[in-house]
Amino acid sequence: MPIPALAACSRYRTAVSTQPAKAASAAENSTARAPSHDYKRNGTTCLMAALDVATGRVVRQMTSRHRSEEFIAFLDHIAKNIEPDTRVHVILDNVSSHKSAQVHEWLKHRPDWSFHFTPTPASWTNTVEGFFSKLSRQRLKNAFFNSLDKCMDAIEAFIDHHNANEARAFRWSKNPEDIIASWKRGYQMIESKR
Repeated sequence: MPIPALAACSRYRTAVSTQPAKAASAAENSTARAPSHDYKRNGTTCLMAALDVATGRVVRQMTSRHRSEEFIAFLDHIAKNIEPDTRVHVILDNVSSHKSAQVHEWLKHRPDWSFHFTPTPASWTNTVEGFFSKLSRQRLKNAFFNSLDKCMDAIEAFIDHHNANEARAFRWSKNPEDIIASWKRGYQMIESKR
C-alpha cells in the first residue's frame, strides 16, 4: 500500500490593500487608475495560502504580518487537517521567514514534512502562483473596499467559491523536455548578449 502523501504549494501575498469608495467612483469614470491626491489605504492584510496539488483546494490564513511566527501558525493550521503518517511536501519561495531557526526547529519535529524551495527567478514553478494570479485578476484588480474587513471577506468568499466549485487536481500540461529546451534557448540568448 502506498504511503499517503500531500504536496502543498505555499506562498503569501503581502499588502493586499483597501481603498475608499470615493476612489472607486473616480476610477470608474476614468481610464487612469493612479491614486488621487487624497488616496488613503484603509489597511493591508497578508494572505498565506497553500494549494493541495492533488485536489486543487486552497487553505488560507490572513494575518497582519508575515514573520516566522505567523508562518509556523499557518503550518500548524495546515497540519491539523492532515492524517498522521502522511508525507507532506511543501514547495516554498526563498523568503527569510521560511528559513528561520524557528521554522527549522518546527520542521525538525515533523519527519514526515519536507520543504522544497523554488529558485529565486522561478517562482512561477510554484503552482499556488497560478491561484494568486487568478485571485488578483478576477477579484482584486481594480477592486475597491471601504474597510479591511470587506477586503478580507471578499478574499475568503473567492477562495470558498474556488474550493467548492473550481478546485481540480493540478496536472502539468507542458512536456518537461519542452520546458528545458525553452530555458536553454533563453539562457543562450542572454549569454550571447554579454
